Amino acid sequence: MFKAYSKSVFPAMLAFAFSGVYAIVDGLFVGNCIGDVGVSAINIAWPLVVLIQALGTGIGMSGAVNLSIAKAGGDRDGERRYLGNTLVMALATAALFTLVLSLTYPYLVHLFGGRDEIEVYANEYIKYLMWGAAIQLFSTCLLPIVRNYGGSIMAMSAMIAGFLTNVLLDWVMVQVLEWQMMGAALATLIGQFVTVVPCVAFLLYKKLLFGYAVFRPKLRECLTILKVGLSPFGLTLVPTMVVVVLNIAALEYGGNAAVSCYAVVNYVVCIVQYLMQGVGDGSQPLISTYYGEGEMKKVKYSLILSYATALITAFICLPGVYFLRNAIPQLFGSSPSVAADAAHVLSLFVWAFPCIAVMRVSTAYFYATKTNLFAYILIYSEPVVLALLILAGIPKAMGVEGLWICLPISQGILAFMSIVLMSVSSLLRKRGAGRKKRQSIDVNNTLGH
Repeated sequence: MFKAYSKSVFPAMLAFAFSGVYAIVDGLFVGNCIGDVGVSAINIAWPLVVLIQALGTGIGMSGAVNLSIAKAGGDRDGERRYLGNTLVMALATAALFTLVLSLTYPYLVHLFGGRDEIEVYANEYIKYLMWGAAIQLFSTCLLPIVRNYGGSIMAMSAMIAGFLTNVLLDWVMVQVLEWQMMGAALATLIGQFVTVVPCVAFLLYKKLLFGYAVFRPKLRECLTILKVGLSPFGLTLVPTMVVVVLNIAALEYGGNAAVSCYAVVNYVVCIVQYLMQGVGDGSQPLISTYYGEGEMKKVKYSLILSYATALITAFICLPGVYFLRNAIPQLFGSSPSVAADAAHVLSLFVWAFPCIAVMRVSTAYFYATKTNLFAYILIYSEPVVLALLILAGIPKAMGVEGLWICLPISQGILAFMSIVLMSVSSLLRKRGAGRKKRQSIDVNNTLGH
């Protein structure tokens, strides 16, 4: 069983690690080309990019969960409907989102804290990215489906291929051709297209997609996909909502210098979050399959392994980032004052890593087993808890230093909530199992009489 876990989780972790680095590559090249303003602009615009990816992840992961449970339960028709309906929903969502974003992105960039030069650069970056929204959405939608059909290695390879393409084209378009924000946006889109192509090829070869999936939309399947999809959607998007909250607060308490400082810090935290999501999403195919088969002991074993893997990863990242905190800002071309501030903030944020590990694995378990309410509570509490800490007056009393302290405190609260909800979930499942056992005994006794 550990072998199956390793084959599913470790490729997913590596794929998500590259996804995390994916998020910072544009910042690295633009920062060295333009400076602090360029890094800040991408950090301001990035929530809109992540929103596209979150939509794809939510639809794709929900479809993967549902088709895996249907497949494990022997419901072949259900599997085919979930597969086809997932792809139809992804296509419709991409078309609608492209239209909405084209009409609203300048207002959203300003709302997220874009001002002056930062706002101009951020608008330019999004202007090019939004027309490739469908490519970005499908790049995140197809990966969990491929993993649930036994293609963990393929999903990892597709992500790495896209990442390497993005790096190469960032160097050519931003560094050599000096296309600045346009070059960074085009490099990202082409890299994600490279990720989509092998995933489509895999599904065509593995499942004979167009002869197997049922593409006719069904309201019941679509609603089920939406219901489960709110969790992975939120898990991808909510950290970016946290970024928005911190960007706005940083602008208020520390000005543009604090925004530039947080931009560097966020890139590092983003990689750690993606690693933890790799553990959770990598274990999802196994947990959903075992859950569909009624193998709860295997579900529990997979969950324990996931906690162990995530916590070990967190305790490796913690000292690594701490001891490299002075070198990391230099990679982004940060000015000396911003680099010094970023190093200090990183020394505070690293203590949130173990808490992030606990929260991410717990959430993935909840949506993998369709325990949707608990997943919603954990995911959507994150920006609320952070905002409440800020509103409680910690930054007002301590200045920008208080703002930075709010993040590790909020992650600690969420980790505690995870433990409580896991305990409640375990208790409810035991009671449900006991009730079913008693009902079975009553039925047998009735038949015996």
